[in-house]
Amino acid sequence: MCRIRSRSSPRVASDKISLSGLTTTFPQPARAQMGDWATATYGYLKFDVGRPIGLPARALNVRFGQFELDLPFSQARTIYPSAYDVYGETSAAVQPGGGLVATAINPFVLGTPQRGVELGGYANNGNFSWSAALNDGTGSNYGAGSFIFARNTKDVYVRVSQKFNLERDPQSRNAVQAAGATGPRDHTSIRLGGFYYYGTNESNIGNTQFPILTLGTIQDPFYRAGADLRFKYRKMELFGVGLIGHDSNHIVDTNATPATVTAGPAVKYTGGFAGSNFWIHPWLIAYMRYDFVNSTPDFLNGVSQYRTRNRFSPGFQVLVRANIKVIGEYQYNWNQPYTDPTTSNTLFFRPNAFVSGIDYVF
Repeated sequence: MCRIRSRSSPRVASDKISLSGLTTTFPQPARAQMGDWATATYGYLKFDVGRPIGLPARALNVRFGQFELDLPFSQARTIYPSAYDVYGETSAAVQPGGGLVATAINPFVLGTPQRGVELGGYANNGNFSWSAALNDGTGSNYGAGSFIFARNTKDVYVRVSQKFNLERDPQSRNAVQAAGATGPRDHTSIRLGGFYYYGTNESNIGNTQFPILTLGTIQDPFYRAGADLRFKYRKMELFGVGLIGHDSNHIVDTNATPATVTAGPAVKYTGGFAGSNFWIHPWLIAYMRYDFVNSTPDFLNGVSQYRTRNRFSPGFQVLVRANIKVIGEYQYNWNQPYTDPTTSNTLFFRPNAFVSGIDYVF
């Protein structure tokens, strides 16, 4: 598999125009699961509203529109050709059958752009950052007519992080670090963070799912909570994210007269990723990443052979010229099901792949 793509620099984004504290970001592709380009775009307005009331620059910002949440590691602007698997996880309850229907069918994906408003900021030294967003939670499915995607609730997302500068020399600790002739140079540091997402999934809005039962709207609250870490030391960088997902669930008994709605077993999963980047030369970067998702409902629904899905992704990046780099990544994937055309039995295979491409920044 080979692809050529373009993107703006994560540090100096050329797709932004600032006018008196106003930042306009033009729509551009957002990354979906497994690194494919999604049809969704994002675009937002961002204001520094803290300075007019006497706060330090960028201590209080507001943005609104369709944007990526303040994730610990950006999926829209990741340097890797593959997405973070846990960011693309959805929740689907195991259906009991026999006239019983589980309502926890939640299409929410943490890594997709969301429409809403966000407050956030960071101090002048940039070591502490925070954000709080109110969004619709339906991402690129906003306004879809399907009962699976349509809902009238609003979700909340909160994130905080603190970076600790570990440089011993005071002059080096306070100096501005940047790339030079010997490659990128950053402070030796460790960053710790946490994030929490809370929303309410709705089903049977306007009795669209159970039209003859008149049960009304069924609400299933859910949350995603996690922590992250990033450690930088000279030519090495280590990072990781751990996440817990929890969806409330209800069971509709369509056999009862009248039909009943009772609390059902919650849909839960855990997941995350861990990785490292190492600068062999200023122009040659080697990396390794491990992604995993542990979901019993996915296993019972036949998504994978085991309860834990994991993927190993070693790769390299070669900086050929200024703003141009070549990428190569091997993906060792989990076993996925398929139906044998001869016996109709469910078998499993690993869709391993090598992905290469060219990134250029403008």
